[in-house]
Amino acid sequence: MAAGQLGLRGSSSNGGSNSSRPALTKLWLDEQQLSTDVLGSGATGQVVLGTYAGRPVAAKVVELADAFAATKRSLLREAEVVLQVSGECRHTCQYKGAVIKANKYASSLARVIADDGEAPSSLPLPCMLRYGAQALAALHELHEQGIVMLDLKPQNLLLDEGLDELVAADFGLSRVLSQTQHQVDESGNPQPLTPAVDLWAWACTVLHMATGSAPFANLRESQIVMHVGVSKRPPAIPGSLPEPLRQLLAKCLTVEASQRPSAKEALQAVSSRLVELLESDDTAVQQAAAYALGALAAASMGNSASIMAVPNVFKRLVALLSSSSAAVQQAAAGAIGALAAGSTHSNERLKAVPGVISKLVHF
Repeated sequence: MAAGQLGLRGSSSNGGSNSSRPALTKLWLDEQQLSTDVLGSGATGQVVLGTYAGRPVAAKVVELADAFAATKRSLLREAEVVLQVSGECRHTCQYKGAVIKANKYASSLARVIADDGEAPSSLPLPCMLRYGAQALAALHELHEQGIVMLDLKPQNLLLDEGLDELVAADFGLSRVLSQTQHQVDESGNPQPLTPAVDLWAWACTVLHMATGSAPFANLRESQIVMHVGVSKRPPAIPGSLPEPLRQLLAKCLTVEASQRPSAKEALQAVSSRLVELLESDDTAVQQAAAYALGALAAASMGNSASIMAVPNVFKRLVALLSSSSAAVQQAAAGAIGALAAGSTHSNERLKAVPGVISKLVHF
């Protein structure tokens, strides 16, 4: 099926004009430019690996010829959400036209967990924290735009070819917040729609990374409602995870949605944990933590501010410039540069670290 069959072709679903609806770009891909490599699938279609302007992209392919009207409305709503966040949100896929879901993302978190089709396995803690932090950054950006994602899961978190940069994708279920919107919560009861819904999903995604399987994967939907809604039992949190992370997950999995932290608060907690890992005895963990902090800081000022709120972050990074590992030194220097570029205040805090100038010059 050619991606051009996705259609929408710049018109509203009822064939009339709508001044409040963003115009959709005509953007066509030849069938030869799409692969059978499926990155994910959902209610409205599949996301496959494709090529646009010589670069790998993730393209959503939907057959509209026999599609229900509800499917077409869902796709239009999704395109509107992606169009609204493009250019505003650093951690979400960018709108490239009616058939393009994301630019330059060739894998997904689900595939990383499944290890390219092999038996699913847990991810190392630094990877969990890095991807978890980027997912939280995406949620924070969406919530700042007044959008609740409603479908956060590993299949909807795309990764670039180096498996370093993660963005949220698939906004077919997303909603713009209003005072009148409601949805069925994790307990099976109708509740006002709030960003807290996404924090439950984020915690489940982290548990998926930690165990290799989605929470309640062996239960039917009705059993999950009984388990959570009636028995008030959220998913189990592995005892092997660090206590600060366990506490954060427990807060996000509180059945009472109003008691959950915001995405910004959760990102602050994960950033703190990444900073703590800079003092690990394992150089691989140090490198991964420093790299993750640098990538987060470089992505947005908001991320940088969350990291800078952690005590002694510069002191710990500067200490790594004396590491015996060149890779750790490079990752630490990158993180320092990204954080220092955030603001004049960040620069002043960096200069206050004893010996920082000589170490940076030597490096």
